[in-house]
Amino acid sequence: MKRFIFLSIVTIVMLFIFKNGAFSTVTVSKVMNKAAEIPKVTWNKLWGMYEEYLVFTEDDKVVDFTSFTDGVAYAKEHKNSEVYLKKDHQLVWSGEKRKNYSVLNIPIVPQNPELPRGCEVTSLTMMLRHAGMDVDKMTLAKKVRKDHTIPVKENGKYIFFGNPNEGFVGNMYSFDRPGFGVYHEPVKDLAEKYLPGKIIDMTGADFEDVLYQIHKGYPVWVIVNVEFKKLGPEFFTTWDSPDGEVTTTFKEHSVLVTGYSKNFVYVNDPIDSVQNKKINIASFKEAWEQMGRQAITYR
Repeated sequence: MKRFIFLSIVTIVMLFIFKNGAFSTVTVSKVMNKAAEIPKVTWNKLWGMYEEYLVFTEDDKVVDFTSFTDGVAYAKEHKNSEVYLKKDHQLVWSGEKRKNYSVLNIPIVPQNPELPRGCEVTSLTMMLRHAGMDVDKMTLAKKVRKDHTIPVKENGKYIFFGNPNEGFVGNMYSFDRPGFGVYHEPVKDLAEKYLPGKIIDMTGADFEDVLYQIHKGYPVWVIVNVEFKKLGPEFFTTWDSPDGEVTTTFKEHSVLVTGYSKNFVYVNDPIDSVQNKKINIASFKEAWEQMGRQAITYR
């Protein structure tokens, strides 16, 4: 049965659906991160009205979301749903049972000696190369957004510094100068320049969703710590920034997740140049969650 939809978008969306010879009206509020439900359609010209993530439900509906995390959360509540990236209509999540073991063969890229604080851009280099991009870590180090806040110390501790959510904080090239690192959002924005519309910011998702990406053949960039386990409060510090307080640890680290098994996760670790380093999966998961569940992949 064909369904024809005519759209008039103001504060709310009025959907006039021609069905069984008569028009019916459905009203859907359109607000940030709020799903808009309409009957499933296949015409490419209609895809442009959706947000970035589309959930196809079992009852023949399309529900769109601005974030991967919200889309997957909705899909998990509706049996047999799938989540697609709007760009090229790529599947990014389903309830499909994953394999018990999967390890990708991705060449290692070391961050040292050129980038002693450059684990984030080096891990991104490995991910983008796996996607077929001709990139190098030094170019990414130059291009990643920076936070140039001048640091202030008191009694040997930073009391004022930059915000890693806004850009790379401090100096990436030398431990002789103040520096810290960068979080997922500036890294995602940089990755988008190479793979526009294909970068998936998974931040806030469940760890199982990270493993699903490996199962489908895609590595995942993450933020953890150098110990790969949950840290005690003594390892964390708080400073003020132009955007408010930042609480973090100088043990912050980024790796590329390349595989998993029942008891282990495998990563390409740029700090010691180890490919498919084996780490206890439970400890790694806790470290990742403690650092805000930051994760990026691609399609």
